[in-house]
Amino acid sequence: MRIEKLSKGRKKKVILAITILVLLIGIVYITNSKAKYHVTSNIQIVKGKVSYSPYDFQIMAMYKEEDGEDIKIEEMPDYRYAIDEERSYCMRGDSKITGVLKTINGYHTISKLHTNDKCYLYFENNSCGSACQKILNNKTILTRTDFNTIFEGSTTNKIYQSTDDDGNTYYFAGSPTDNFLKFAGFYWRIIRINGNGSIRIIYDGTSIHNNNNSAADREIFTSAFNASENDNMYVGYMYKANEVHGLSVSSKIKTDLDSWYNSKLSSYLDMFEINAGFCNDRKNSTNPSTPWGSETDDGGTGTTDTYYGEYLRNNKQQPTFKCADERDLFTTKDSQIGNNALTYPIGLITMDEVVYAGGFANNTNSFYLRTGKDFWTMTPKSFNNTNKIAYVSIVSADGGIRGYVETKYPRGVRPVLNLKSNINLTGTGTVSDPYSA
Repeated sequence: MRIEKLSKGRKKKVILAITILVLLIGIVYITNSKAKYHVTSNIQIVKGKVSYSPYDFQIMAMYKEEDGEDIKIEEMPDYRYAIDEERSYCMRGDSKITGVLKTINGYHTISKLHTNDKCYLYFENNSCGSACQKILNNKTILTRTDFNTIFEGSTTNKIYQSTDDDGNTYYFAGSPTDNFLKFAGFYWRIIRINGNGSIRIIYDGTSIHNNNNSAADREIFTSAFNASENDNMYVGYMYKANEVHGLSVSSKIKTDLDSWYNSKLSSYLDMFEINAGFCNDRKNSTNPSTPWGSETDDGGTGTTDTYYGEYLRNNKQQPTFKCADERDLFTTKDSQIGNNALTYPIGLITMDEVVYAGGFANNTNSFYLRTGKDFWTMTPKSFNNTNKIAYVSIVSADGGIRGYVETKYPRGVRPVLNLKSNINLTGTGTVSDPYSA
């Protein structure tokens, strides 16, 4: 056998080839090991992400309820649907596993699964739970299209339908005598069933009051909307200087409401719907004819003359239950919608809701929201540069709508809450037998 001595150059090439081969083998080994033990992926579920190992379990099929039928779907639905725990299941070999599939506060959770478990998910429409259904029972559902006249008079056993950001909403209008509710030791009036099925209520006193009964206890106290008025930012439920939709500082009225909630309602947290918010509509323009136009004209900040969305909508009696900008939809940090800026799930009525309920600009009205006292909405009206005044709309003592109310002057405060759709309600909603939660 003949042995040849490698030349210096050839030796370098062999060493380099061996080094590259070793590196390649190492990369393949590490990659395979990582794939086997460490790879995780993310599934987007509404606003959050959940990490999982792709080989852990398989979703074999998903269905959601639509008009009483199961429709096969490819993606998990959002918070408006809940996992049907009775029908959804996973299989581990030949054994059925239950109790690991739940929807909690609108988030779909899948837990305690093993490698190769196979899951079958059924989602039920969560938009009208037991409380929602009880309120709708025996009601005639009507639709209003004309908001250009005062709407008052008896509307008992009637409820009106429109739409909001989540779907169909059902609201009370005029002077109903079947939307009374007792909750947390106080009396409330039901404003509407939100599009996600939750129940929206407004404070109405420590004792029960008939329509048009003037009483000081139909508000919790009086407060300025904000301590100042000389800047656009003071129309904000929260605000920040030089930002249209700023959220850095709580308004005076929000601070007062938070304090009241903390002392009176904090023990009822599990009954509140966090996926329903409170709209402080700051969509704006410097042109009073198009207040929902572009913000590129620098309206809504500083001392610029500004006209907010409500300025034209409700001067022309064109209300909406939809919030123009999600940055102005105030929700708590765990909500899957809105700006997640609130500590507590409490707010105020919007002027649009007042108009739907029967309010009319600059006219008296005997509808169910009239209390004999001025009280705040959370809807901005305008900012006047000449007088350096920020205005937020109110409901006046005579039941009329007033838009030009300076933010620094005290008015009544009537808290608004959203109760979960599936809370247990008793009663019939009347003065003698109010709903009770």
